[in-house]
Amino acid sequence: MRLVRTAIAIALVVTACTTGTPAPSTTTEGQTTTSTVPASTAPCLAGDIEFLGEGTVALFGEADGDAAVIGGVRWEGYEGCERLVVDLLTGDASPGSLVGEGAAVFVSDHIVRIELPAAVIDTDVGQFSTRGLAGSGYVVHADDGGFFIDIHLEAPAEVRVFDLDAPARVVVDLRQGTGTLDADGAPRVGGDVVISTWTDETPRAVAGYATTNEVVVGSGESFATVAVASFPGSWGAFSATVPGDGPIDVATSAGEGVTLP
Repeated sequence: MRLVRTAIAIALVVTACTTGTPAPSTTTEGQTTTSTVPASTAPCLAGDIEFLGEGTVALFGEADGDAAVIGGVRWEGYEGCERLVVDLLTGDASPGSLVGEGAAVFVSDHIVRIELPAAVIDTDVGQFSTRGLAGSGYVVHADDGGFFIDIHLEAPAEVRVFDLDAPARVVVDLRQGTGTLDADGAPRVGGDVVISTWTDETPRAVAGYATTNEVVVGSGESFATVAVASFPGSWGAFSATVPGDGPIDVATSAGEGVTLP
């Protein structure tokens, strides 16, 4: 729903929602707290909502939600599970009453994406980190004007997601999954650029986010400037399709970035 699906045909034909001069890198770190509570009393294991380890985790919210701003992200660790709470505000910074329609989905084994309601068009948080399975999180502005939150996992996890009303919140519960994560599939993070997903088939599609207005994407001798759906204080989404099967470089105009083998 939120992932930018623009394409570049070579030498790379660029499509995206905005263009402009790269802006300074600015993201807002969210506050996190830590505690350990016995599993028998852990709220992130209570109830009968199913935990899932792949695919679509949940569709949540209601069509008439009043949430418009991501007000904060809170994390708490328990024995056997952990909980992230996304606090949502109205446009006048008051606590929201109802969460609009959203979704939660595994976009890879490493990333759980919380697609926030379309009415959420602002954020007070750009990035956060925890001491748990949800190692880090990125609040990303999509090309359609909305937002999603990508949770980068430190280990295999099973997840459940639901909304709470008055005040409006999205709750993400995580518990340990099975197996191990393939390191080759982990997101590539470098400076102001993250490559979140990609394909190995030719042409290669890449998607990610950055804190600048544009990134340079290419392979070999062929590069192009790709617009980023930038937003002050958060990350902005980008995507591209690159011909060939060689390594792909994604970088800011300052030269900071990552290489995808």
